[in-house]
Amino acid sequence: MQILRTLLLALVFVTFSFSAWGDEKKCAGATSAKTDNGTAKLKGTVDLLGAVQIVHNTSPDKHAETVIFRNLVAAVGGGKGNPLVDKRVVSLEFALEGSGQELVVPHILRGYVMKTAKANPVLLIQAAGHTTLVDLTKYNTEKTELLHTFHVKVPASGSYHITLVLLADRSLDVPEISCYLGIDTLDFDLMKGKSGEK
Repeated sequence: MQILRTLLLALVFVTFSFSAWGDEKKCAGATSAKTDNGTAKLKGTVDLLGAVQIVHNTSPDKHAETVIFRNLVAAVGGGKGNPLVDKRVVSLEFALEGSGQELVVPHILRGYVMKTAKANPVLLIQAAGHTTLVDLTKYNTEKTELLHTFHVKVPASGSYHITLVLLADRSLDVPEISCYLGIDTLDFDLMKGKSGEK
């Protein structure tokens, strides 16, 4: 799973690059690194800056899912005059095919957290009607990997939603006070689900 995750993360930058196909006259004869007037040429990729983007992979048996996020980050600090609060909210819908039994399925979030004194990252998870506030108090000034497992009551049919709320705030407008919260991936496998109450 770790190798698959690494490969998928490496592909994110390719997946979210959009080929810039211009008209043939503009592209004809483009063999050097500079245009006729000496300026650099376009690489042919465009990134949607600041927007949360995803790619996902469903296993061939349709039991497991991996979602990779780009720009799912809340961060404050880095200089005087920067915002005291930052937030990100994303909501995902997972559609189910056919019908089965209601299961409680573990979902795994991975990312990174960093915080100084007087700064606080907050992660709130709303999944299939159940809300969880993740404890991030143990993290410090070192950028540390976040690994959090939460359980979702997946219905027998239809679909279910997961909403992630990321919040970062600091109490004073000084460069030394900062925090960072970023989510990279979400993984789950329906075959690891169990029947019964969450």
